[in-house]
Amino acid sequence: MAPRAGTSAPQNLLNGALRLRTSTDAGNTTINEYGTSSGEIVAYTWQGPTMPDLAALLGKYAGSYRAGAAASTDGNLHASRVVRPDVIVESGGPMRGYAGRAWLPGGLPPGVTADDLR
Repeated sequence: MAPRAGTSAPQNLLNGALRLRTSTDAGNTTINEYGTSSGEIVAYTWQGPTMPDLAALLGKYAGSYRAGAAASTDGNLHASRVVRPDVIVESGGPMRGYAGRAWLPGGLPPGVTADDLR
């Protein structure tokens, strides 16, 4: 996943297993970036009035996400879950309200689960 510029100073979470940086994008959406102690970005969460630029956030995983999204046939316009071997993206929310998370299932440190990404 791609690191974001203009983020806050990192905070250590889960006994140092993850480092959290928070930023706000041009659409006023808050984006939390989760990285490992080695600096690898392994997850993002977001909440705000606009959808973040997922292609920019996902970086080299954007193509895999797009392929999974194109194959989705659930027809739900307000919530989606795309599960790929290399990346998982969940998104939903009311009109003009977007919340979601994206993570690398193989990149989460031992003892860290998707439920820890808030």
